[in-house]
Amino acid sequence: MSLVLVCCLYLSAILIITLMWIVSPVGLMQFPLHIIPPPHLHVM
Repeated sequence: MSLVLVCCLYLSAILIITLMWIVSPVGLMQFPLHIIPPPHLHVM
């Protein structure tokens, strides 16, 4: 795989995860994506 393709996939994954956090923060609890938790989860 080329480095450009890997970077594009990585950036698209970050965009999808960020949109999921904005649309429904509670929905994030259903996924094991706690590598970089959003700030509003730290408050809770």
